[in-house]
Amino acid sequence: MADRLEQQLAAAGNLPAQERKAWEEDITAWRAAEQAGADQPIPPDVDHPYRWYDYLTRQDRQEITQEYAAY
Repeated sequence: MADRLEQQLAAAGNLPAQERKAWEEDITAWRAAEQAGADQPIPPDVDHPYRWYDYLTRQDRQEITQEYAAY
């Protein structure tokens, strides 16, 4: 998931600093979850725990689901 989020961030171009920071926090949370062997990250924003989902397109979500199913 972190890899896909990083790809989307790189493709997003020029973002406001606060939005970029939030995106990077979510990537860091996914990397920490990966290191811990967890299926889900500890959300950096407890009021919006799935904000990372907003960064992905429908196509991204479908591809991730297919990759996870194959795994």
